[in-house]
Amino acid sequence: MASGTQPGGLAGAAASEGVLGTMAGLLYPVYRRLFDEDDDFVERVDRKLDEALRDRTVELFLSRAVAIGLLAAVALAVTGWATAWAVASLAFTEPPVIFGLALSEPWLGIINALKLPVLVVGSGLVLGGIGFAAGFGTPIALLYLEADDRAREINVLLPDATAYMYALSVGGMNQLEIMEAVADSDDVYGEVSREFQTILQETRYFDTDYRTAVRNRALETPSGQLSSFLTDMLSIINSGGDMTQFLDGKAEIMMRDAKNMQEKNLETLELFGEMYLTISMLPLLLIILLVTMAMLGDASDLLLYLTVYALIPGIGAVFLVLVSIFKQDDRGGGHLSGDGEAVEGLTSGDSVLDRTVTRSFADRNSDQLFDDIYRRETLHRAKRLLTSPQELFIERPLSSVVVTVPVAAALVAWLGLRQRRRLGLLDELSEALRKLSSANDTGMNLLESFRNVAETSTGKLAREFERIHVTVNYGADLKRALIAFNNRYRVPRMARTVNLIAEAQEASSQISDVLRTAARASENHDEIEQERKTRTQMQLAIIIMTFLTLLGVMALLKVQFLDVVGQLAETAADADSGSGGGDAPTNAVGNVNVNRLSMLFFHAVTLQAVSAGLISGYLREARVLAGVKFVVALATASLLIWIPL
Repeated sequence: MASGTQPGGLAGAAASEGVLGTMAGLLYPVYRRLFDEDDDFVERVDRKLDEALRDRTVELFLSRAVAIGLLAAVALAVTGWATAWAVASLAFTEPPVIFGLALSEPWLGIINALKLPVLVVGSGLVLGGIGFAAGFGTPIALLYLEADDRAREINVLLPDATAYMYALSVGGMNQLEIMEAVADSDDVYGEVSREFQTILQETRYFDTDYRTAVRNRALETPSGQLSSFLTDMLSIINSGGDMTQFLDGKAEIMMRDAKNMQEKNLETLELFGEMYLTISMLPLLLIILLVTMAMLGDASDLLLYLTVYALIPGIGAVFLVLVSIFKQDDRGGGHLSGDGEAVEGLTSGDSVLDRTVTRSFADRNSDQLFDDIYRRETLHRAKRLLTSPQELFIERPLSSVVVTVPVAAALVAWLGLRQRRRLGLLDELSEALRKLSSANDTGMNLLESFRNVAETSTGKLAREFERIHVTVNYGADLKRALIAFNNRYRVPRMARTVNLIAEAQEASSQISDVLRTAARASENHDEIEQERKTRTQMQLAIIIMTFLTLLGVMALLKVQFLDVVGQLAETAADADSGSGGGDAPTNAVGNVNVNRLSMLFFHAVTLQAVSAGLISGYLREARVLAGVKFVVALATASLLIWIPL
């Protein structure tokens, strides 16, 4: 912790960061007065800065937080002063009454003299304190969230990163080369790679030996699993043990740990499902209560509108955030980097819009022949698009918005087809890796193993293996062909497997041990995914049943209450007309507006459908967009039930 940094140095470092940075430098004495160097709070924040890989000292960070707090305090205090002055001047104009008795002089004069300054000063102090607490606490809360998010991503990716390190060790790399390879694979292993980048940067720029750098990172990483891994790896390095055997054993242990973590997360999500069932009934009870009060003339329209348009979506948003915090999603974009130009020419050849190959040749060659080929390719793609427009929608689902009615239904269909196309390969991946390992064990090189599996298997993955074999036979590099295959689908889990194989095959064409490790990792992912789907079925059932309960009660209220009230209103209006009354029928009894309540009931059901659908989709696939199909289904059910009522 850089507690000994001088104020002048902090001000100079902060000057380049704008107004907040300048204020942080100026407020450094305030920081020194508020916090001691050995304060537990300062040490915790300093550790979180290390865990989040922030390049800012704890002194400057907390000084900035104080600056933000002061700005927020001033803004809210001024708002409070203005509001209090307006209220005191315009609202509190009548003489105050205490216990039903009007005050007389001299007390009345004292209160009139003090009410304005007391209200102004009091509201300014209260709102200013709230503003400072919020402004000071927000950067710290965001820092903690960032560190926790990094820890989650590291824990998710570490088993695959360990398998990758094992593959490199089998290929003959030493410890430093393995760490450099992991550090360079940040497109696949994300925050795990950033941790190893930090280790290497410390060895290169701070003249630290790599053992000390590993030890330091083990103490500072936000992930307990990575800390344990680095500590154990350091012991192997110091003792001269077998690194390959260590990494193989660690990969197995981490796969088991991943299953245990999944079990705990699923139990937590089941608890959230039960909580959602209970709390989602609150808006329904409030609506029934407010409608009953409306019959008595005591209902507040504002409360009814807040219940429908704020409470229902608010509960859904809170539960969606809670689920996203505890649910493990597959991190990464699924894209592998490589020799850009060479890989680009091999990627997305099946795309209805892709002209990468011919465009790359036309750009690099001045021969008219390549321009003619490019124009013919463009015409061919245009004809294919006209004859098979569904391919465009499957490839780019959002384009269906332009030409389809209803938009939502079409969007759901194309999103589902695209997701099935991308993730369908994962169902065949584990078995294909086992077959590749067996073929490689018989003495075939990796390319021949791809051809053997393609000839003895069926399905899309077998066709992709055949395509890899043909591509390499036409002169492409095997690693580039593998990267191009991965980038056509961009599935994070498959990207990690392909990256492992691509790196291992560069050291040797006999990598059956690596393929078996990849197969075990894939099978472990399959088991975790199957368990997750099985356990989330009950949660989905709870959420959907909660929605159907709300829909049924609202429909019952509409038929048995609102329609009856409407009939009574019409009867009363007819009676008034027959007796010479001049008032027009209003479809209301007392303070109950039937048409408005019917609209609010339907909106409540629709908003509940949106909330339940988005939560269901995220629970099932860890993507908010996956909830669109549930939203469409539930909203359609609401509409079909409501229209005949």
